[in-house]
Amino acid sequence: MKTWISPFRPATGSRWSGRGGRAGARLLERSARQALTGRTAVVVAHRLTRAATADLIVVMEAGRVAGPGTHDELLGTGGLYAR
Repeated sequence: MKTWISPFRPATGSRWSGRGGRAGARLLERSARQALTGRTAVVVAHRLTRAATADLIVVMEAGRVAGPGTHDELLGTGGLYAR
């Protein structure tokens, strides 16, 4: 099995404004999703829109697991993820 680690920085901020703005950011996000299809990946996300598409989300707080689940499960608990 081959292990592939690729840091991915979200396409946000002024850095991308000259590269198609939001359309450019959407293109990069779509490309990242396609690259991960059928693969296991660990994605660190600060935005719910990125986390919501994951099969499993692990919420971390102060270096500890605050709760695992799907987007809908975590929203339903009303915990940290839902806030």
